[in-house]
Amino acid sequence: MRTSLLLAAGLGIGLALSAVAPARAVIVGDDDRKTFEDYASDKGFDASSLQKRFAASGWLLCFSRKKGGDVGVAAATAQLVGRPDVIATASHTFLDTRTGRVDVNFSQCGFLIWSQGRIVARKIVASSVTIPGERATLASRRFGNDWAVMRLDEPVPGVRPYDLVPASDIARLREGAELKVTTVIGFHDNWSGGKSTLSISDCDVAVAPAPPKQMRFTTTGTRALLTNCDIGRGASGAALLVDRGGKPAMLGMTIISVGSDLESVGKSLDFSSSRPHFNIAISAEGRFGDAIRRLSGGRAAPSPAEKIGGAATDSGVKRSIDQYLLDRNDSRN
Repeated sequence: MRTSLLLAAGLGIGLALSAVAPARAVIVGDDDRKTFEDYASDKGFDASSLQKRFAASGWLLCFSRKKGGDVGVAAATAQLVGRPDVIATASHTFLDTRTGRVDVNFSQCGFLIWSQGRIVARKIVASSVTIPGERATLASRRFGNDWAVMRLDEPVPGVRPYDLVPASDIARLREGAELKVTTVIGFHDNWSGGKSTLSISDCDVAVAPAPPKQMRFTTTGTRALLTNCDIGRGASGAALLVDRGGKPAMLGMTIISVGSDLESVGKSLDFSSSRPHFNIAISAEGRFGDAIRRLSGGRAAPSPAEKIGGAATDSGVKRSIDQYLLDRNDSRN
C-alpha cells in the first residue's frame, strides 16, 4: 500500500508497490508457503482438485494518481465468502492508518482472481463497502476492527466461495484453544513463487488468552487469533480456513505481523518452540461476520457508522487493471 497506509514498526503487511522496497517476509522456521502443485505433491493430492477447492482466494488492487503523475497501488489478499460476488479483506489496504480516513477511490479498486484457467477482474461496488466506524489506526490500535466486506459488480464464474464458520461455533472456541488451519495468500511482495501466484500452507492458530497488552484491539466483537502462518506484504486479508462438511470455511483472517512481540503470550499456548513468532488474525465473528452474512443475503443489519458507501464505479479501474495484467503478460476475459 502507499507509504501513508503502512502500519509502522513492522506491523503492516499490506503492500505499496510504488512507494516502498520489498520487505523481508515474516517466516517462522522454514518457509511453508507452497505453490498448489508443490503442496499437492507433498500431500499426495490432485493439484487440479486442490486448486478448485481453494479457488475463492484472490487479491484486491486499488489504484490512485499520486503527486507528480505517478500511479499508487495498494494490494492485499481477498477472497469470495458466502456468494460469488462478495469479498472480505483487511481494511488497512485502503485506509490512511494515521487518520483512519479512506485513502482510495473505490471506483479505482478491483478484485482479481483465477477463474477457468485465467485471471479475471471485477470492479468493487463502492456503495456496498462496509468497514468499522472506528478504524484500525496506529493511535487507536483497534486492530480487531481491521476488516472490510464489499460486493463485486458481477459474480465470478466457475468459483465456489468459501463458507463462513457459524458464529456460534467460533464463540465456542475458548481462550487458548488451538487448531490447524489452511491459508491461501493471493498476492506476494517477497515470495519466490511470484506476485500473482497463489500460495497455500498449513499452520497453527490459537485463540489469544487476552488481547495483547499494547492493543485495545476491537469494538466490533472480533477476537485476536495468534498464528504461525508464514506471511509477507500482501498477505493482509488472507482467510484462515478449516474444513467444514468437506468444504473450506473461513474461521478468521490475517491482519498484522508483530514478530516476537507476542512471544510471551504464545508461550502459554504450547506452540512449537521452533516457531516462536506470532502473527495476529481476527475471528470472523461479531460485526465482521454479520457484514459478510448481510451482503451474502443474511439478515444481520449494518451499524450506520460501518456503511461508508461511495460513488458509483466507473471504467477507470478497468483501464488500470488491464494495464496491470498486460505488464505481467496475463490474460482476462
